[in-house]
Amino acid sequence: MDHSMRRAARTLAGFLLVLPLAFPAGCDSGKVVRADAGDVHPMDLRFPETGGDDAAADVPSDVPANLPDELEDVAADVPADLPSDAPVDAEPPDAETDAQADVPPDLPPDAVDVPGDTGPDVPAPEHVSAWDPWDRVERFRIGNPGLVPETYAEGTTRTDTRIFEAFGTDTPGPGLFLLHSAKGWDAGGGTVVVLVHGAGTDADQAFAAPDTLTDRSLVKALAAEGTYRVFAVTFAHPFGDNDNHAIVLASALGIVRARTGAAQVAVVAHSKGGLAAAAYLKGREAKWGVPFAGDVERAVFLGAPLGGMDWSFRHPNATWTSVTWSLPMPSAWDKVLEYGQWKDLTDVSIYGGAYAGLLQALWPWDQTFALSMVEQDWYTTYYGGDGFVSHSRGIHAAITLGGGFVQALKDLPAPADVAVAAVAGGSALVNGVVWEATGPSDGMVFEDSARDLSSFQAAGCPVLGVTTIDLANHWELLYDDDATTAVSSMLAAAR
Repeated sequence: MDHSMRRAARTLAGFLLVLPLAFPAGCDSGKVVRADAGDVHPMDLRFPETGGDDAAADVPSDVPANLPDELEDVAADVPADLPSDAPVDAEPPDAETDAQADVPPDLPPDAVDVPGDTGPDVPAPEHVSAWDPWDRVERFRIGNPGLVPETYAEGTTRTDTRIFEAFGTDTPGPGLFLLHSAKGWDAGGGTVVVLVHGAGTDADQAFAAPDTLTDRSLVKALAAEGTYRVFAVTFAHPFGDNDNHAIVLASALGIVRARTGAAQVAVVAHSKGGLAAAAYLKGREAKWGVPFAGDVERAVFLGAPLGGMDWSFRHPNATWTSVTWSLPMPSAWDKVLEYGQWKDLTDVSIYGGAYAGLLQALWPWDQTFALSMVEQDWYTTYYGGDGFVSHSRGIHAAITLGGGFVQALKDLPAPADVAVAAVAGGSALVNGVVWEATGPSDGMVFEDSARDLSSFQAAGCPVLGVTTIDLANHWELLYDDDATTAVSSMLAAAR
């Protein structure tokens, strides 16, 4: 499939994702997700039916049993085609060695050599490419003991040609990310803006070419202002762990600041990306050496499920569609009755690991908006149990499996000196079909969730604005004229 066809397919899929959650945004072999409990490592909680009490059970078979903790994430990324006796360093590899180790063999030997672009605080990129509207797209690698392994299922790998080539693989490890620098990033002293994408997409599709029918995009809208220097980050896993993404975002911001000389930047986060941004701002991963560095002056949340979402469990009809057509969205069912036989869906379900970030985004909205009682197996899908054609573990079990991420994030104090804003979509019409109609929404996320800045307000954060774009659905928030105007005004607003 050529690039244009892939982009069209990904755009269509973007409307069908549970979060871009798109909508709105796993672990090696998909057995582990985070469960934060004080200083306990977040690999303690295991997926039912596939996990065990022994943490070593999920370590790849080719990793030595006595591997130091700080090297587990490095060893997990060792390519499978290395000989079985390939040595593992007793000490953590330095940045240069680590960078070279992951360069795919088909890249030219100078792919990681970017002279004049690095400094004492900026690691050398492993690979560099460029395409409009990006001046450069660079692959970086970081190592952090807080990164948990991630797994991929059908529909969750990186298939966009340019993103695949930039990563060098369709299943990049959690320590890899792409930094996109828009043309003009090195000119003038304009405000530095870092864009953070949501689930099931990447920075290129979300911010440079979100609509195949027009050339409108957030990057182009901000460039037209002439006062912004724009960057964007693409996370390794399109549905990955939000804390992993928070750790990566912290590193990306450090690189951007070092290159531009900016003490602080503005962040615009769409959909699931808003959860990663909020996790960084609130220092969720401070225990792994990633506290908030005071480097964000303002944050604009664009269709972000700050109050959580329950789409996967609220609409079993969508689950049936995703199962039937193998769409890249997580199933709330772990079993389905197919031709009289029960079929196990765990690997492609929200419990299976490949949709860890969406698992963390769950929140029960049934006490606010009534469930639709006309959809097949509506009760058992939401609350758990055997339905006529399915089995679900229920949303509350799923929230527990995800470590109660949304509530834990709400409970963390926000930095009072960060100004915040929220833009919600008000149209439930997605691809000509009404999606989330049980309450006011953008088709995927309830407006109340996307507008929920309560934890930031409680901390005394200045609020730059909270608005709903009535005619924009979740994906259209990325290029609708009114939405981009709202984002621009919030970036320019006085505190």
